Amino acid sequence: MRTRLLGEAIMSVRAQTLLPAEHLISVDLHQRGGWWTKNSLVRRVSTEWVQLLDDDDLLHPHHLERLMAEASPDVDIIYSYADGANYTGWYNKPFDPESLLKDNNVSHNALVRKSVFNKIGMFKQVFGYDWLFWVEAYRAGAKFKCVPEITWTYRIDDGWTHESHNREGYEEVKRIING
Repeated sequence: MRTRLLGEAIMSVRAQTLLPAEHLISVDLHQRGGWWTKNSLVRRVSTEWVQLLDDDDLLHPHHLERLMAEASPDVDIIYSYADGANYTGWYNKPFDPESLLKDNNVSHNALVRKSVFNKIGMFKQVFGYDWLFWVEAYRAGAKFKCVPEITWTYRIDDGWTHESHNREGYEEVKRIING
């Protein structure tokens, strides 16, 4: 199943109207977690911008072109809306710092300036690592831009045990964020 999903995710990158300068792929064979896999890839990126993509997601053909159109010296993290079966719309909201401190509303498929990782570090080894990263980036002065249009598909299934939807982990991240 995951092999098929990965192949489809790769094809969605290859179908972009604006092709990436690099396309790095990692498979978490040792089941370390998404935080570890993304960190290992981010360390190898040599471009100014990093486009994150999980194997269970698909980019629409204009995704990268649309997000890069919003890139400017005043923006560090760019994300867009998603669609998908069984998707409840967590990310389909304009950026709101107060909401971000209560719940993750920034897409995990965001386009992130590499300097943000250099400034605050990598994803932490916690459930909800992406939410914690967005909060740390915001607190470090990163500027967010929401593109209010659907440019990717979130292929989440109600039967999956997804590490970012772990209730205990969610509460742990809330404690970290709120000190």
